[in-house]
Amino acid sequence: MNENPNDRQGISYPKFREQFSVLDFDEKRKVPVISLFDMPERIPKEQATITATDLEGKIRISTWKDLKTLPEIRVRSPLICQIFNWAEVVDCEGWKLKTVLGYLGISGEENKHYSFHSRDGNYFETLTQEEAIDERAILSYRMNGEYLSHEHGGPLRLIIPFLQGYKSVKWVDRIYCSHEDPKGIKIILKQSKTAKLSDRLKAEYNV
Repeated sequence: MNENPNDRQGISYPKFREQFSVLDFDEKRKVPVISLFDMPERIPKEQATITATDLEGKIRISTWKDLKTLPEIRVRSPLICQIFNWAEVVDCEGWKLKTVLGYLGISGEENKHYSFHSRDGNYFETLTQEEAIDERAILSYRMNGEYLSHEHGGPLRLIIPFLQGYKSVKWVDRIYCSHEDPKGIKIILKQSKTAKLSDRLKAEYNV
């Protein structure tokens, strides 16, 4: 991948940039498009589902119609991609993640870790129980007043503003519960040692 003349100022590329399928930092986009793997097939939002698997292997599937019965919220949240030195504050609409987990019957403390999987069939990231039930964690379907575009992870995307942006998994369709931390794709690929934000960024964005 070569430097794009439309790249926004301040972007820094890591040594593993060639591992990404898509890196679009065109300044015409308020939010860039970043995808480690090839994007999944586009689907209408009405076809979106979340399949949850609990610690005993029991499966529960929630449809878009099911999720739309949950109380919705609208918040301003930062998306911070520390790896590329990029950040943007966006308006998000969706549901608190802890509300979704409760609806799916997997919010109990026995679930020490959760893994959130993308429809691309490859990407997944994890949250601890504490992180997943944090009031700031959102399962989002709208950004900046519009339904999430396919390129930005629609129909359903995690927004985890207090961690690095790669934890905000795009195209979410599956959640697994576990006792042990299954790690995430970024750690497995040795692209990141930790998802923690720097003290400077936490202070700058109040997260």
